[in-house]
Amino acid sequence: MAYFGLKSTEIFDDFDIRIPLMIQNLYMDYGFIGSILILIFVFFCFVFWIAGISGLADQKHSKNPNLKIVLSIFIPPFPIIWLIYDMYRQNRRLKGKAK
Repeated sequence: MAYFGLKSTEIFDDFDIRIPLMIQNLYMDYGFIGSILILIFVFFCFVFWIAGISGLADQKHSKNPNLKIVLSIFIPPFPIIWLIYDMYRQNRRLKGKAK
């Protein structure tokens, strides 16, 4: 394919950069099962991060809700830890009401 009169390989002839694929490196280093487990773990962390952000954003009566949202974006473990704490707190409330 020509790009402004150059072949596609001529554009990158001056650069000797080989960018390995992340998933291929995971597969080569950890094998099939290891790479699948790592990718599932990363996926669940992303899902819990998004769930924590949405839970923090849904709190209308909390102190400094904007600060918590900013912290949750720039410090990804914060919403995950908050989500685990909130689940524990709700579990304690439900057990207290059942007695």
